[in-house]
Amino acid sequence: MRRSKLVIPAVNGLDVPAVSRCGADAVVLDLAHGIPPSRRAEARSRVGHLVTRLAGRGCDVFVWISVRQAKADLESCLAPGLAGVVAAVASADEVQKVEKALDALEPSLGLPRGQTQLDLVLASSAAVLQVRDILSVSARTVSLNL
Repeated sequence: MRRSKLVIPAVNGLDVPAVSRCGADAVVLDLAHGIPPSRRAEARSRVGHLVTRLAGRGCDVFVWISVRQAKADLESCLAPGLAGVVAAVASADEVQKVEKALDALEPSLGLPRGQTQLDLVLASSAAVLQVRDILSVSARTVSLNL
């Protein structure tokens, strides 16, 4: 059970030993919300390396991706040691988009299909009304956040 998550922008300098000692159950490297569009390419170029450096240090590693840019974000972060991705979704269709991208990318990167977990965030009040549909799309979904 993950009780706490530390969300960190994937673009700033990261003190890996300090992060691994923070006590959080999961570290979430943010590619979606904490990154200005002008620095997104820089963040993508670093995030896979950060995942590898943080993996196995006592907390699960997640990357917060943009659903609109799911394929590019996933290509940059899927690496051994990644527990899963966080995605803010407004509909079941958006969950399906992320699921399809994961299904296509995992095998091409030598990762077992279905390994990457989904930690979903409801992106709007309208999404709350669709929560059953959103949760029924993917067996990868391990948590839901409001």
